Amino acid sequence: MDIAKKLADVVDMVYLSRDNAAFSRENGFLTLETDGERYPHVQLHRAFPFELEYSYVSVLDDERQEIGLILDIEKDFDEPTRTLLHEELSKKYFCPKIERITAMKDNYGFIQIEADTDIGHLSFGVRD
Repeated sequence: MDIAKKLADVVDMVYLSRDNAAFSRENGFLTLETDGERYPHVQLHRAFPFELEYSYVSVLDDERQEIGLILDIEKDFDEPTRTLLHEELSKKYFCPKIERITAMKDNYGFIQIEADTDIGHLSFGVRD
C-alpha cells in the first residue's frame, strides 16, 4: 500500500463549495448546512499561508472540530455568500495597520500601546 493511499484512509477531507454547502447568519451566528446536516454555530479559520486571505479556510463546528475546507471563497461561492464569509473572517482577523505609535507604557508584564491606525486611534496591550 502506497503512502498516498494510507493518508487518504486517515484523512477524510471534505471540500466545501456552493455545490454542497449553504452558509447563512442566524441570530448573529454563522450557520452551515451541508450533506443534510445543520451546524448552527460555525467558525472560520484561515489555514496557512495567511497571505491568501480567502483561500484554504477551515470551517469548524462549535466544538472546534473541522467540518470541511473551503479551497477558494472567491471561486467556490456566489456573491452573497462571499460577502457573508468575508464579514465573518474580518471579525476574527481584525488587523488594523499601525501608522504611528503615540505612547508605550510597561504595565506589570504587559506593554500598553497607543497608536494611530488606518481605522483611527487605538489603545491595546501585548505581553512583554
